[in-house]
Amino acid sequence: LLINAIDCEQFHPNKRTRKPDDSDIKILLLHHDYAWKGTKEGVEVIANLQKKYPNVKLVLFGTRKKNVEYKCDEYYYKFSGDKLAKLFANSDILVGPSWDEGLNFPPRWAMASGCAVVTYDNGSSDEYAFDGDTALVAERKNTQDLSRKIESLIVDTQLRKKIALRGMEYVRQMPTWEKLTDTLEEILKNGA
Repeated sequence: LLINAIDCEQFHPNKRTRKPDDSDIKILLLHHDYAWKGTKEGVEVIANLQKKYPNVKLVLFGTRKKNVEYKCDEYYYKFSGDKLAKLFANSDILVGPSWDEGLNFPPRWAMASGCAVVTYDNGSSDEYAFDGDTALVAERKNTQDLSRKIESLIVDTQLRKKIALRGMEYVRQMPTWEKLTDTLEEILKNGA
């Protein structure tokens, strides 16, 4: 099995520039216009949590629209490379509200960057998101469960740190791009 690897040298917690005493909790969410990506529901869940926790900040990022229709605290358009890596490292929680996915990059980028992940059970999450260990996994399309999982990371700093650390450890032991390309090269050599 060859998977799409991520660059753990680029996505790394050492790119964090926020001060340790920053009391804001930055929740990162992909902005997308496909309904199944769950942006609308994710924004609604976080907006409701912000009513209870004013230190929660919603940070959207995306490549499809220069201006977004959702209320958020920050929006980043077409970030890539080091700018994208810094965005992930300076976030506390990534929410993955997609209903269905292949092997999704943003949750694994977040994990490699030291950011805790909350995701739906969406088809690919079982490759890296183990509920209560490397991530918190909500029932697919269940916004109440998603909200409960996010809230538990907002209120429990130790749980958030534990999930972030375990996620980072797990993703960093996955095969690297170099290892996967070497494996593919061997497959092709032996198949000829």
